[in-house]
Amino acid sequence: MSKSLTAVITIITVILIGIGTWWFLSAQPTQPAQTTSSTLAPPETQEPATSAEESNGTTIVFTDNGFEQQNYYVAAGQNVTVKNESSIAVEFSSDEHPTHRDNPELNMNALQPGQQESFTPSRSGEWGIHDHLQPQFTTALTVTN
Repeated sequence: MSKSLTAVITIITVILIGIGTWWFLSAQPTQPAQTTSSTLAPPETQEPATSAEESNGTTIVFTDNGFEQQNYYVAAGQNVTVKNESSIAVEFSSDEHPTHRDNPELNMNALQPGQQESFTPSRSGEWGIHDHLQPQFTTALTVTN
């Protein structure tokens, strides 16, 4: 093979790898529109919000089986409460594990069993969330404008 053919093949390979990497990193799953909910119960059996915090935001519940829902939704500027109803500590963190740089405003210190904390997200987007201590437990938080 000539040097120029080898160079062309190398350049094409680098370009294809770059395009594949960009596509993989920029691909985000689309989510159907849903209303804010704090339980897994079907809509007809959900209890109405009982506090101003719940009616103006969302509550993310962590149990011994992980997060109660696959997706949570909240408007930017509304409260998100994270409740630990499990028997172990949970450290609510944005993706990517272990650096948690996707949206640092979502990262929390460890919550012991029975504890809860709230935060108010300001950046809109769909954010992958996991428990830093048990990263197999995942969920997503969509923050809308």
